Amino acid sequence: MPCTQAGRTRRFCRVGGEDWRPCLETAQTWGWKPAGTLLPYCPPEAEGNPGPDWKWCGTYLSNDWQEVTDEDAKAFAAALDRAIEARAKRALRNDDDTDLLSNDDYTDDTDLLKRVADFARQGGFLIR
Repeated sequence: MPCTQAGRTRRFCRVGGEDWRPCLETAQTWGWKPAGTLLPYCPPEAEGNPGPDWKWCGTYLSNDWQEVTDEDAKAFAAALDRAIEARAKRALRNDDDTDLLSNDDYTDDTDLLKRVADFARQGGFLIR
């Protein structure tokens, strides 16, 4: 799910669909309260405009050029930072990394979380 930084500077963060959902779930586990995304403006005459009665659901899981606000992006990044910090503390407490890896649910996606957090910390973005 490529994400594009909105605003004057264009930055990109490519995250595969199979990795994006775990990022969202991790952030929620660590306190992020999703505000919901905003659907970008679509002129009434634009091809594919769903019309004035269509309601946007605020999803983060499609790639419809929806907008994540600055405040929401920064809260998302802060939650990912908490998860990363907790993992680092846990790793320091364990003498043997195999303890972490013995849990079937555990995968070390810390580098991915850092990359996404660094991107989101810079402010609002579009999901496309």
